[in-house]
Amino acid sequence: MSSDILVNLDVMVPMRDGVRLATDVYRLRGSRPVPVIVQRNPYGKSSTGIVNNWLDVRRAVEAGFAVAVQDTRGRFASEGDFEPFVAERADGADTIDWLARQPWCDGRVVMVGGSYTGTTQWYAAASRPAGLKAIAPATTSADVRDGWARAGGALQLGFVALWIAESLIPSELARRAARGEDVAAARALLAELTASAGGPYASGPADLAERLRDVAPYAGDWLGGELPAGVLGPEEVYTGEVPVLSIGGWHDIFLDGTLEGHAVASRSPSSRLVVGPWAHGAHSGWFPERWFGPRSSAAAIDLGGLQLRWFKEVLDGGEVTGPPVRIFVMGADEWRDEQEWPPARAVYTPFRLGAGPEGGRLTADREAGREAGRDGVTTIRHDPADPVPATGGATYLPGLFISANSGPRDQRKVEARPDVLSFTSGPLEEPLEAIGPVSARLFVSGDAGPADFVARLVDVEPGGRAMSVCDGILRVDLTEEVREIEVRMSSTAYAFGPGHRIRLDVAASCFPRFDLARPPGTPVAEQRLHHGPSHPSCLILPVIPLHTR
Repeated sequence: MSSDILVNLDVMVPMRDGVRLATDVYRLRGSRPVPVIVQRNPYGKSSTGIVNNWLDVRRAVEAGFAVAVQDTRGRFASEGDFEPFVAERADGADTIDWLARQPWCDGRVVMVGGSYTGTTQWYAAASRPAGLKAIAPATTSADVRDGWARAGGALQLGFVALWIAESLIPSELARRAARGEDVAAARALLAELTASAGGPYASGPADLAERLRDVAPYAGDWLGGELPAGVLGPEEVYTGEVPVLSIGGWHDIFLDGTLEGHAVASRSPSSRLVVGPWAHGAHSGWFPERWFGPRSSAAAIDLGGLQLRWFKEVLDGGEVTGPPVRIFVMGADEWRDEQEWPPARAVYTPFRLGAGPEGGRLTADREAGREAGRDGVTTIRHDPADPVPATGGATYLPGLFISANSGPRDQRKVEARPDVLSFTSGPLEEPLEAIGPVSARLFVSGDAGPADFVARLVDVEPGGRAMSVCDGILRVDLTEEVREIEVRMSSTAYAFGPGHRIRLDVAASCFPRFDLARPPGTPVAEQRLHHGPSHPSCLILPVIPLHTR
């Protein structure tokens, strides 16, 4: 750190209940009062400076800010007991009020951070502290009930278990080991959870919660889906009163939360949205089977500098420059500026599901012809003892930071399973861009009881490779009576090239990304997908007309 930067470590900031939170403060020596950038972090304030945010301390201080990085309650050098999110609203507000009163602060505070440190921003904003002027939550969701712990009614098992095991427990084990306690068994379990997407995940959430209970008492709440009081609902968080720079990734587990937050934040004309071709913890644009080009990384577009410029413009009180929405269009591999999200010019186009001589067919309405006149039903036999393995997508599984199990992945091995249905279009004669929310409207029935329907959009390349684009899940209670459901498959910005084919895959599981609707040990169940004029199951794509690109 430069000798011109004054560093005060472990400043103990008092909260309203007397608990003190350790905070490192960085500011330019001898400067006038300036705005403060703060991050509230449960993963260790001194681990990598401003964590998970593409913005370093030195650059921020030299740009005219002071920086405060704080260990959240009960973590590392801070006092109190840690329980995820429960104290973040009050502690965030108290921290901002304290910072705004310091002689080296000009009374204005902004916030940065991704994942948990993004949610701490939304929670602080919910209290409307007078000093808070802007937030920049990245790859996060303010709603940690639906979209963090659960999705489409299913538990995000892989994420919740790995988040607790890899990000939260190690510091607790280090504390216990320093006190001379035996932590060998707990470390062995963490090694299992972080090594692969199999093993202990197969025992189910209840068993995992019990095994983690001693070192993470909150694990039962999160793996059981019953979150404690103090965890806010979205109606308590999204105020729309503070300008927000929302940053997300098309393959990020919290993409829906990012877009939902922007929908509220866009009430402020100063709010902005940036979405890149990134997964959680991996922002390079590189994946094991796909690279989106030299401009696809967060570093290539200088996301740190973008945040600093946006903060300065908001604080200056003038017009904020730049497009309201900046997105990366995969397939075209280029950044695109938009005036709103989703684009108003998108045409939500149904592609009908049907049977063909070589398997399931996917047909645009205008091309349906005689196939539209045929009713049909296709059956999935779901064996809880042999679930469909999670392969790519918006996952949070072992190998997180190198995208080992996330993003675009070849689905051919998965599609070869008898419990995965594929519906494929003919080769495209011209490019097709889908930008916006994607969904599958399905007519379903089956053996009585809970069931999952996992829908995935796939780009089938001319050579046959079947690359995942986006996906989603919905848990329903099935009966023999046919019912209509809608599986939200999140959102995308994707260009299918000429000669490519569009495919919809439908399965009954995606494990261990999601827990199983019917746990191992229960009988094989039938789930039926109906299609045709009586039950017009379809994929719905937000198609951008060629003449408007």
